[in-house]
Amino acid sequence: MSSDKLQRLRRLADEHDHAVYEAVKAGKVSELSHEGQLQARAIEEHLNLPGVHNALEFADVRDGQPFEMEHEGQLLSPLAHITLHAAVLNMLEDDGDVRAAFESLTQEKAVSQHHAIHILGGLLLSFAWVGHHGRTGLEKDDCDVLERDFGHALKRICRDADFRRKVIQKFPASHWE
Repeated sequence: MSSDKLQRLRRLADEHDHAVYEAVKAGKVSELSHEGQLQARAIEEHLNLPGVHNALEFADVRDGQPFEMEHEGQLLSPLAHITLHAAVLNMLEDDGDVRAAFESLTQEKAVSQHHAIHILGGLLLSFAWVGHHGRTGLEKDDCDVLERDFGHALKRICRDADFRRKVIQKFPASHWE
């Protein structure tokens, strides 16, 4: 993707993020599309985190520039975090394997629903990162492998308590603060 197209895509995404945030502030979430409502829910659950408010409040004036913050030596994107959270919420509604893994995770004493969403999002990203690392785009074969491997891990969460505990340990409950 050319840098001009990427910049335009980022601007459009920022405008959308800002519009959803404005709906949250105005109490008009019910007027959003279903996907917008999922994103609004993710926003509402994360407004207490550093950087989230500023990333959303000023999304429409950043001109497509990414909003990142440093935490423990790593760059983080609050908006990527919210988007992934909303994507998992959507998968919970549409994918039985995701829902079953979520239910298996939340049966563990130390895993809240919010934490389970983060575990599933982290797991998805870990497979995407392995398949994508060092390349500029995901090919169809990469997506097929990602779907297969993620699906396998979801099923393993449901049936293998040791694997489930390892996944929970890999993705701790705390956010950056």
